[in-house]
Formats: sequence, C-alpha cells, structure tokens
Amino acid sequence: MQPDSANHPTLTADLRAASNLLCLWGLCGKASCRRAKACKQNADDCLARYAPLVPEEARFGAAAMLMGKRDGVSYEVVRMHAPGEIAAIESWIGLVHAAARAPLSAAR
Repeated sequence: MQPDSANHPTLTADLRAASNLLCLWGLCGKASCRRAKACKQNADDCLARYAPLVPEEARFGAAAMLMGKRDGVSYEVVRMHAPGEIAAIESWIGLVHAAARAPLSAAR
C-alpha cells in the first residue's frame, strides 16, 4: 500500500487525529461520533465535509499542534510560536464542548 493512499494506516491515523482535534464530531451527523466525542467513521470524509466550517485560524492552530507533536515540540513551544492560532483552536474546542453539553431545549 502506498503511503499517500487514502487507506494507508498512518494517513488514516493522522486524519482521525486532525478530525478529533478539530472536534468535528460536534458537527457530524453521525450519532456514533457525537456519542463518542470522536471520529468513528471515515475521517477523510469528515474533514472534507466539516473542516471548512471551522474558523480558519483554529484550523491553523490545529495544524501547528499536529506538526509540533509530529516534530516532538512541546505544546508550550508551539503556543509561544503561534499564540493567536493556538488561542483560536482552544476557543473552538471550548465552544464545541459547551454546545455538546447544552440541553437540546436551549438550542431551539
């Protein structure tokens, strides 16, 4: 299997990590993902469908965090080099989790 294949295990794990970091489960229509608060289906499809709905600066923050993790850079160092982007992803994560905790009647 080619490393750039959409079904390559490493790529699949990276896509799932990105999907989970962006909390795309909060936008997903699949109940299994929302219940698990994690991507449980096709992460590639999920990213293509829902990542554009995430604020751009938050997407940049997620990318910085994932690259930092890949390169062995601490969260503190990544935050120091991309403070606005990291603040944006932190804010986005907080918003998604708050929405997930909100009673359904409050959303109407």
